Amino acid sequence: MRDGDEAGAGSMRGCGLWLVMLAGAAWVQVGAAHTGAQTTEAMTNASVLPHTMTDESFVEAVDQVRAAAVDSGTVLGPLHLRYELKMEDYKGKPHSGTYETWSTPDANRIEIHTDAYNGVEVSKDGQRWVQEEGLRPLRVMEFMEQQVLPNAAMARLLIGTAKLKATKLNKVTLMCAYNGEEAKACFDPATGFVVFGTVDGETVDYGAWRKLGWRYLAGVIRITRLDKMLVEANMTLASGTVSPEVFAIPTGAVESNLTPQNMAKTDVYKALPQYGIIKVPVSPGLGVGIDPSGKHHLVKLGSANSDDHPHCSGKAQVMVSVDENGHVTKAELEDADDKQMADLALDHARGSVYVPEQENGGNVGFITGFYVSIQVVGK
Repeated sequence: MRDGDEAGAGSMRGCGLWLVMLAGAAWVQVGAAHTGAQTTEAMTNASVLPHTMTDESFVEAVDQVRAAAVDSGTVLGPLHLRYELKMEDYKGKPHSGTYETWSTPDANRIEIHTDAYNGVEVSKDGQRWVQEEGLRPLRVMEFMEQQVLPNAAMARLLIGTAKLKATKLNKVTLMCAYNGEEAKACFDPATGFVVFGTVDGETVDYGAWRKLGWRYLAGVIRITRLDKMLVEANMTLASGTVSPEVFAIPTGAVESNLTPQNMAKTDVYKALPQYGIIKVPVSPGLGVGIDPSGKHHLVKLGSANSDDHPHCSGKAQVMVSVDENGHVTKAELEDADDKQMADLALDHARGSVYVPEQENGGNVGFITGFYVSIQVVGK
């Protein structure tokens, strides 16, 4: 769809010294995906999709998709979704798996199964329980973050003054918004649904939009980086029937003290002149297996020479071995979007310091995951 686009699909050139964010967990779920600022008035006046686009602004187009997918104001009914996942890691090795969710207004269950990981999460009554075997794949977390909207691209575009304009791509006319050569998002003018978003060389394509009750969701989501496939998700089940039994707490599950509601309360900030502000949740193990309870608190973020790394968006995943004093003694790359992100994550991980773990009255070492998500959100 994007071949021949004269504006480019997210060049890695000229990323600039923009705001950078590191995050330690992938928390976005259906019903909780938000990108950028929006007004109550825009949400109230958002048209129900699909509809023919006329004179919408970019902000209105985003609000309309969000309203159709997650924010209509209607009380969510029961929903059961299942996606088949095809993934490729940093080394080009293919992986497969499934991502399945059950949700009601009062509870949510997520099951993830891949060739190297099995995980179950149950959230209800303001609490969250996690049961994991293995390390949650980076590609699964990337899919979770982009399942409803291309959040990274939308965030970049919403910060600026992007406007929609008709753009012909492979003989198909779309309504697109641009932020230089680094970010772009396009919508189907016949329906108003997002077709793709791209930022810093990473593109998220959406297709086969389908209606589930009042809500619309993409049946196919594909994430690529510089034309290399990262993950492709195909919806294979969509149902409005959910049994209450699915929200039973799994045997052996660990209660997490970090929830979407209190994640912001645990953030620490580190200022790096080369980057701007780096935001780091204190428990980067959360959401990547190994440390589902969030007990391994990061107290110091390791430094990295920014001259050796791009100031562009991307993600990476590292396993760290920590000694009894809280110092990282070993850092091993698990996965990354590209080599530059891999090097940057390893640099930050190696110099990081944690609160030592306590056992039988003394300090002990441990192993945990270090998940880095750098998001350039504005000039």
